[in-house]
Amino acid sequence: MLFVQNHNALRVNTAVDWTGLRHIRCLTVSEYSRRYLSGRAGFAEVAVVPPGVDLGVFRPASEKRHRVCYMPRKWPGLAERLRERVRHDVEWLAIDGRPE
Repeated sequence: MLFVQNHNALRVNTAVDWTGLRHIRCLTVSEYSRRYLSGRAGFAEVAVVPPGVDLGVFRPASEKRHRVCYMPRKWPGLAERLRERVRHDVEWLAIDGRPE
């Protein structure tokens, strides 16, 4: 069984040769990943199991606001490039090292 958790790396990680892995059953966390792995990578069997969320810890905030939360150690510089393109009043919050 192959587990693919990070759908962001599927298209950009060109070092992976999927041809030798296509016979393995595959499990992923999103429909986007399933479509890529089935269509482009050629896997015959790909199941989707969305990650669970503890609703006791993660729940809607009492007030709505426009916020982009990002992990600065993943894809360094991406938030800054996106910030240049976003024309709305948005709060940018780095979440590295923060509690839930």
